Amino acid sequence: MDGIRLRSRHKYVGTVDTFLRFYAIVCIDYFLVGLFLNRRSQTLGPKVLAIGGLVLSGSLGFKASASIMGWGADDIYAPGIDQYVMIAGQFIAITLVNIGFLRIFLDLRQQKNLVTERNLAAAKEHATLLSRHKKNCRNCSQSAKKSFDSSLYPTKPRAWVCWSLVWPMS
Repeated sequence: MDGIRLRSRHKYVGTVDTFLRFYAIVCIDYFLVGLFLNRRSQTLGPKVLAIGGLVLSGSLGFKASASIMGWGADDIYAPGIDQYVMIAGQFIAITLVNIGFLRIFLDLRQQKNLVTERNLAAAKEHATLLSRHKKNCRNCSQSAKKSFDSSLYPTKPRAWVCWSLVWPMS
């Protein structure tokens, strides 16, 4: 009966209770997103996000339970242990969620940088192989040209085969 009397002093009992219950449930989404991202990459960011979601949902759930049972604060801004738990929990949870998202985005950027570096290294290796192949082809073509020229002209020719009309050699 005492809980009903305390709750009757609260002006917006149904609205505040509904608000607190709704956001206690909605904030579980941070926890679920953290779990989902933790399955994809086992880094610190998703774990911190999941913990932040639990703290946020837990502090709002504690405040909603205290308000519903009638042993919480008498007014929205009145002091009470439920208010202290909710405010402290939200400060901690918001900090954890921000750090979690920051770590997730930094990890994604680092992964993109690693992929770019790998692609650059592969492109450099490919360019090196192509330049080696070009040198080998040039050497082969020069040796083939020399052998072809020597087979056509057993003695030293006075002009090149291809350029005989344009640039005679002396």
